[in-house]
Amino acid sequence: MDRHPNSTQLGTRSLVIPVAIRTDRYEALQTAPELAGIRSIIFDELKPMKVYEFKQLIEGPAKRSTDGGRRLVVDERLVSRLLAESSEQAVDALPMLALALARLYADYGADGDLTLEEYEAMGGMSRVVTSEIERVLASDPTARQSQLELLHAAFIHSVVSDD
Repeated sequence: MDRHPNSTQLGTRSLVIPVAIRTDRYEALQTAPELAGIRSIIFDELKPMKVYEFKQLIEGPAKRSTDGGRRLVVDERLVSRLLAESSEQAVDALPMLALALARLYADYGADGDLTLEEYEAMGGMSRVVTSEIERVLASDPTARQSQLELLHAAFIHSVVSDD
């Protein structure tokens, strides 16, 4: 039986478990006595993807879906627009791209294609976060205000306060 070079031998079987952890909990994971005998490989060289690499992230899942029997074609004009808008982001564009593609697929993917016109009808990347927030907040004004206050307290307060 071939062994993966990063696996731990358990009898005649190998087991590889990828683990991702927040950096503030990393030391606790590394020093946990329960994991003392486990060999680990640390990938500390992972760098953010370059925007030009996003094309594969946009087209790859659609190709895989099509190869698996569920046709999904991504309009080349849409790919170009997504790459252009991703390169304009001030911060890491990958989460925004992922959210835009997920929303686009959920709203328009059932017909087997994703087009530039559908993306524009959705509001594009500049509206994707706002439209997602609108989708999850209550429509009742009182409940909505309460939700917004909770969000403000959870996110804004912790960013600007010293406590």
